[in-house]
Amino acid sequence: MRAQPLIDQSVRQESHVVLECQLQPVDRRPDSVRWFCNGNELIPSPDYLITPWSVDSGGLCRLTIADVFPEDSASYSCVAVYAGGQTVTTTMTLTVIGQSSHVLLLNY
Repeated sequence: MRAQPLIDQSVRQESHVVLECQLQPVDRRPDSVRWFCNGNELIPSPDYLITPWSVDSGGLCRLTIADVFPEDSASYSCVAVYAGGQTVTTTMTLTVIGQSSHVLLLNY
């Protein structure tokens, strides 16, 4: 078993981000696939849409983050566990570039 490596990304604040993990061989179903952010398991929510593994998707698992902010800059991992306990992990770093703030000083 193996996973196509996730690729580090730098994105702008409020971007829509999709992380894809392709597990191979495609015809071998994992017992579980979980996503982690800085070692903490992600739970599906309005912020994190997790699309499960399927043969029809070509073995892809997806994590979609609707709107990213600088606090979403982190290490993200996809961990697949197969029968017999074999584990496949791939990790990437997401860097979110915040919008620059400008301060205008007026002299009266």
